[in-house]
Amino acid sequence: MGVCLVGTAAVQEGPGYNLIKDVVGQFFGDRPSPFSSVALVRAFGKEGLSTAFVTERHENGWLSVFVATGPNPTNGQN
Repeated sequence: MGVCLVGTAAVQEGPGYNLIKDVVGQFFGDRPSPFSSVALVRAFGKEGLSTAFVTERHENGWLSVFVATGPNPTNGQN
């Protein structure tokens, strides 16, 4: 008795396949979570500190971070 792979390509093209694949991969160790470290950063020209998630570590010691913000209709506009 063998495994039937008919329709595998159709499933992979279905809506939500990549999202489900990525979430399952993160939970079961396929890939590390993109937000595995937390940092305090001085962002937006403020004197205070904001919580940020480290998304990437560069060879020169710099970090790329994600700072969550509340909904704002002007975010992303020039």
